[in-house]
Amino acid sequence: MLLGVYPLVAPLVTVYLIMYLAKIIPMYQFAKTFDYSYGLYIYAYPVQKALAEFGGNRYGIVAYTAASFVVTLFFAVLSWHLLEQHALKLKRWQPWKSISQYPARYFQRDKM
Repeated sequence: MLLGVYPLVAPLVTVYLIMYLAKIIPMYQFAKTFDYSYGLYIYAYPVQKALAEFGGNRYGIVAYTAASFVVTLFFAVLSWHLLEQHALKLKRWQPWKSISQYPARYFQRDKM
């Protein structure tokens, strides 16, 4: 009897638990510094397909999910630090205006 209700109740409980944890865990400071969400979104599907193609899914769903997350997070971090962070500095750049109208900080490279 209990297993018959599980497919109906489990998704609702899971969603409620995730929303509750998102509310009580303070992540606002982390989100101000790094934003890996776009990289996770962009790279998740190709990484999952590549792992499945090379046989990563034969070790079970838990191992496959963990491996997918770790590899995707690696690419998301790389993407943020090498591409996205620098591209966001150009969001106010307008090529039709003269360069002299912009402060020099827009054109300086970050020191690592």
